[in-house]
Amino acid sequence: MITMENVCKSYRVAKRNAGFGAACKALFHREYEEIEALKDISFTIGNGEMVGYIGPNGAGKSSTIKILSGILTPDRGKVSIDGRNLWNLDKNGRNRNSRGERYRRIDHVRQIGVVFGQRSQLWWDVPVIDSYELLRDIYSIPAKVYQNNLEELTESLALTELLRTPARQLSLGQRMRCEIEASLQRFSHVKGYTFQEVLLCYSIVLMSFSLAEIWARGLEAFPGMVRRGEFDRGMLRSRSLLLQILGTQCDLERFSRVLQALAILVYAVAASRLHWTPFKIATVFFMLAGGCALFSGIFLIQAALSFFFLEGLEFTNIFTFGLNEHGKYPVDIYGKGILWVLTYIIPFALVQYYPLLYVLGRREEVRHALLPLAAMLFLIPCYLLWRAGVRHYKSSGS
Repeated sequence: MITMENVCKSYRVAKRNAGFGAACKALFHREYEEIEALKDISFTIGNGEMVGYIGPNGAGKSSTIKILSGILTPDRGKVSIDGRNLWNLDKNGRNRNSRGERYRRIDHVRQIGVVFGQRSQLWWDVPVIDSYELLRDIYSIPAKVYQNNLEELTESLALTELLRTPARQLSLGQRMRCEIEASLQRFSHVKGYTFQEVLLCYSIVLMSFSLAEIWARGLEAFPGMVRRGEFDRGMLRSRSLLLQILGTQCDLERFSRVLQALAILVYAVAASRLHWTPFKIATVFFMLAGGCALFSGIFLIQAALSFFFLEGLEFTNIFTFGLNEHGKYPVDIYGKGILWVLTYIIPFALVQYYPLLYVLGRREEVRHALLPLAAMLFLIPCYLLWRAGVRHYKSSGS
């Protein structure tokens, strides 16, 4: 959470006319102009929220970032980041924070990452990997955290071929990617979740989605069947329509993803050092079953909507591939609004977030472990929508 309240910042800029005489005069009497960079700026950025901060040159964008980073001190206003009160200045610039709340630069900069386009944190004449090693020592990054982050970020940002190249030989785009990795390497958790805990969440969601794709792949291709009139043939067969659709495709190629998720799950379980009980192990299986049922239900909604619309609705991919992608992290990192939607509208949090808290030992209530079973009830309205769609079906003509 980032909060700025009524923040103001102004600069005193010296002015003089051109010429030698004006330069000599300025030695004894200098004129100044007051430039107001920020005036009563207030905003709040929630956890997991991504924000673009745009404006013309001189609008105060860099001044805002420097105040948030602790480089500049505002004239007045309040600034807090993740519970740390950086500045709390009255209109006269006096600090209203108690001694225990006052800004501690070293503690603050360990918790943030900043990339400036014209101020590199890489050493100019040495390979990029040497700069990373030095930053590891500066920020006292544990060796295991550093190695895990180095491997993950290097692969994500495609920097393998650049690590041995001096910074001065990189293009601007290549250097910016290296700068981003340098800023992210020191972080070993996301909103209090460790790397191993995120991997545990990631593996369960990936396995659930992959299992759903294996047996419910036919539902994803169903809109094309309606457009081509192929569903008419199914209507003439004395078998369940839904089972016929499910039987049209069985994507066993997705089984490789299941194996990948299983390998990640085994590593996460071994590395997380959690106290595993039989009921926690059962909870993981509940999460897998509930997740598979939830994704299957969303695929069924996507298929049912094709009865009412000529073209398949692409927005439903937000709840299939979108949930698979963004659900690899505990959903509370995206803020309370998203958590509410994924609890009461699309019950994804019931199969991912709440039971995960129980497995991690952050909640003791057994009901959290049983919520994935309750989420299976989501299949009921999905099936009712499918039945309504079948009744609405008008065929596709001859």
